Amino acid sequence: PISENTPRSSNNPYGNSKIDAELLIQKHMVKNSVGIISLRYFNVYGEGQNAGVILQFMKQLKNGSPPIINGGGLQSRDFVHVKDVADANLAAMFSKRSGFFNVGTGKSITINKLAQIMIRAYALEMEPEYIDSGPGDVRESRADIAKTAKYIPWKYSIELDDGLFRLCTGDMHS
Repeated sequence: PISENTPRSSNNPYGNSKIDAELLIQKHMVKNSVGIISLRYFNVYGEGQNAGVILQFMKQLKNGSPPIINGGGLQSRDFVHVKDVADANLAAMFSKRSGFFNVGTGKSITINKLAQIMIRAYALEMEPEYIDSGPGDVRESRADIAKTAKYIPWKYSIELDDGLFRLCTGDMHS
């Protein structure tokens, strides 16, 4: 799991921009003696999503095409629903704590398993297709949420299977 104390590193521009932003936040906190809370979102999915593997799979499956997986599909991610992220933001807003906090589930799932869940959600029978992975692909990403659980009154509530089913079937209110 990736804790808030795990050394920051990235091999892509997006990750580098996140690191740069955190360094600026830390500098501001020290220079001005202020408390700031910063949330580190893991893989957010749900309504309004405009990028990411879940949206990619949804588009492919809606068209009757198999999901295309980069690499062998053994890479894993910690997916957290956007409604849970919104709740985490509210909880953090009223927290007296300062610092960096992970927002995730503390659980990871392989991309292969994700594809299978989504294929079932669309009531299809097919196997994913595989292509070579691109440069900079992260092997594993799972949040250590112990610090968040200790200091912010928040915990995720939407299990991935349920969130994916609702997203894939368009049933956002159950």
